[in-house]
Amino acid sequence: MTMISENWGELLAPGLRKVFQSRMRELDELFKGRQIFPQDSTARAYEDYLGVGGIDSDMWNEFERTGRTSYGESELGWRTRLEPREFTGGIQIRRKLIEDNLYTQAGLPNNVTGRASQLATSLAVHHERSAAALFNNAFTDSGLDDEGFPIAGADGVGLCSTAHRASPTNSTTQSNEGVLALTSENVRATRLAMRKLKDDRGNPVSMKPDTLLVPVDLEDQALKIVRTAQEVGSANNDVNLNFSQGWNVISWDYLADANAWFMIDSVLKNDHLVWLTRNAPEFHGGKLDESTMIASFTGYSRYSRGFDAWQWIYGNNPS
Repeated sequence: MTMISENWGELLAPGLRKVFQSRMRELDELFKGRQIFPQDSTARAYEDYLGVGGIDSDMWNEFERTGRTSYGESELGWRTRLEPREFTGGIQIRRKLIEDNLYTQAGLPNNVTGRASQLATSLAVHHERSAAALFNNAFTDSGLDDEGFPIAGADGVGLCSTAHRASPTNSTTQSNEGVLALTSENVRATRLAMRKLKDDRGNPVSMKPDTLLVPVDLEDQALKIVRTAQEVGSANNDVNLNFSQGWNVISWDYLADANAWFMIDSVLKNDHLVWLTRNAPEFHGGKLDESTMIASFTGYSRYSRGFDAWQWIYGNNPS
């Protein structure tokens, strides 16, 4: 059996699969989406995330008054359902590209292995764009994004909004959306606003904002703000209060708005931001279409992503 027989496409598949998978691993280490989104997996058609409210802290005072332990109750919060979607794309290789390769002993020709590598790159870029889409649509309250995932969270508004309801039965609203430009003073103001966010019981959410997520256009400005010991833009030699907070700056090429920026509590983010893999990237194919003498190879990925709470982030969207 030779490479130019009728099933040559199937003989190509193992080598191209190795190229595809190797390239996917390389890009997973480079792209920011994998670093920002905690990774999880599922074997189900969907996963439900059910929020649970806080317990009334006043119950701890009851024993001295009544001589009995008081038992607190938690209200059920918002239900978030994440349903993995299927994504597939492919390449086609003509039989003559293999037959005309004069150096078969050296392995597969570069114009063939390169196609498999490009297919992996294309899928990795799709994943990166999909991850960034959640932030690029953070200030939008409805509809589906370009990947087909719902933009709004379980409370009916976007990730960053002025109208987040406290719970399904509590219409009190809070905001994690602002319009401040990225400056040293506005980083402090946003941090203060974020520290004042409340849970469904009206108690402060325990948090420590520690990350600035910015587009590449704002990377230099963000680094100046958090890594300069003296106040940025001032000749008075004032202490830069942002310097001592230990900020992490993540600049992301896939953030579309050159002015929008986000403040994040990375611990809470890892509790409430989700990338849910149903099927890790796969490489299939090699079957020959005898009418065209073309073999088809496909990549396949099935996943979902989203968030089940919003208190881990504060977004500013200057005009």
